[in-house]
Order: sequence, then C-alpha cells, then structure tokens
Amino acid sequence: AVLSAVLVMGMGSNAALAEGTDATVNINSSAKLIEAIKNQEDGQTWVLQAGTYNVGDDCLEVEANINNVAKGFVFPIFVDDLTIRGEGEVTITSDYDPNTGAWSLQNLITVKGQGVTIENVNLKGNPNGFYGGQCNKVIELVDGAKNFTLKDVDLLPIDDADGKQNSGSIYVNVADAGNTVLENGGELSLAAELSDVYQWTIDFYGIQKGDNFTVVYDQEE
Repeated sequence: AVLSAVLVMGMGSNAALAEGTDATVNINSSAKLIEAIKNQEDGQTWVLQAGTYNVGDDCLEVEANINNVAKGFVFPIFVDDLTIRGEGEVTITSDYDPNTGAWSLQNLITVKGQGVTIENVNLKGNPNGFYGGQCNKVIELVDGAKNFTLKDVDLLPIDDADGKQNSGSIYVNVADAGNTVLENGGELSLAAELSDVYQWTIDFYGIQKGDNFTVVYDQEE
C-alpha cells in the first residue's frame, strides 16, 4: 500500500549562478548548490537538475543567524519565500558526520525563513556518530519559520552498522507555524501508518489548547 498525506497546521540573485530570470537559480552540481546556499536571497527559486547533491560541511561558515546561533549549520535556510524544486530524480544529502549533539548540527536542513517551499526532491540526512550514525532531524523549523511547504518529498533512510534504518524526523519547533503543509510524502517520509506520522516522523513543540490540525490522506492498494 502507498500512503500519501497532507498535514495542514493552523498555527536580487547571484548572476554567476542564475540563468533566465534574476530570481531563478539553475543548479546542476553540488558546488552550485553550495554556492546558492551561501548567496541565498528572498524570493529565489532554485531549480535542481536530476542528480545527487552532497553539501558536505561546506556551509558551516555561512552567517545564518538562526535562533541566536550565527553559524555551524549543514544546510541553513534563513531567507523568505525561497522555493527549492527538483527536476527529475533529485537527492539532497550531506556526508558530513559532526559526531555531536550540538543543536545546530543535529539537522540536515534548518529553516528560519517564512514561505519556504521544498518540492519534488529526496532528502537523505547526514550521519551523526552521536546518534549511532543516524540523522536526528532531516528538517527543523525554528526561530519564526512559518508557512512552510514540503511537497512530493521522500526522506531516504540511513543504514547503521546493525542494519537498522532511520530517515530522521521533521521537527516543527515553533509555536506558530502558520499554514505549514506536508503533502504527498512517500512511505519513508511520512510513514505507512497515520500513527507513525505523529509518533515518529513529526515532533510538535509548543502545542497549545485550541490549535487545529487536519490530516487528509489517500491510500492505494
């Protein structure tokens, strides 16, 4: 069975990289993705061609200023209205093992910006020796992030030394996530059962009385 789910939560560009309009950055290599991360601007659309993109530890010195932490993030997003869209089979990952429980290095992608969209890509978290070689969080929303959209995205698993698989979690670490939507995740990203969505894949922080959540799903045999 294949399960797709939607979770609705009521709570100028670099000319060397861009082709076409100033707000569009066409990316076809890890180096170009790293450069885009370092030079991100409000309102950009990054179009990634088919392939695997490994950001390694190349963005740790980016001045992201997220949650009072200046830098030290694997893949920080700190601008508003950024869209990251894959064309074909696209995987974003990092092979960097920080081997630490330090907050900024627990995540593959850390999102501060508002109105960010990630669509039609696979995400594979980076291994972290502190967590037995697994990725703790693939994505964390924090420090005012809201109106986030994750669409047609699969979280790919990491195999540890014992053969156990874990794809990491999506962590909504804000009191007001606005209209945050997770749509059409595959089995490994949102899990095969709705109970897993709440128990394992998504951790909610700061839930308050009166918050509303709607889950809409289609199951195909």
